[in-house]
Amino acid sequence: MKIYIVGSVASGKSTLARRISDSTGIPCYHLDEVMYIQDVSAPMGNRKRTAEERNVLFQNILTQKDYIIEDTGRRRFLQGVEQADRIVILEIPLLVRQKRILVRWLRQNWGVEKCSY
Repeated sequence: MKIYIVGSVASGKSTLARRISDSTGIPCYHLDEVMYIQDVSAPMGNRKRTAEERNVLFQNILTQKDYIIEDTGRRRFLQGVEQADRIVILEIPLLVRQKRILVRWLRQNWGVEKCSY
């Protein structure tokens, strides 16, 4: 089964992808981690991957029999949408998203939550 979860920032994509992965055993991929790599020497603690690096990683995901992908719907990852057996669109009210963004920012700045971007 190939599942593509799409939604805005703080819509719950990562949480849903992890929960489905945990219950089904299907590997889960966060496309922010395909776009960015940790780099402690960079001012923000990460850097954007080159197009070549990104494309190799993404194509490796697409060759798998089963996967769960979560993303905000970037055009460069459209092939994942096209191959998906199921597409899940998350639409969350703005106030809920704003609260989640603030809580995430606090947790990441306190070092309680990891951030790959």
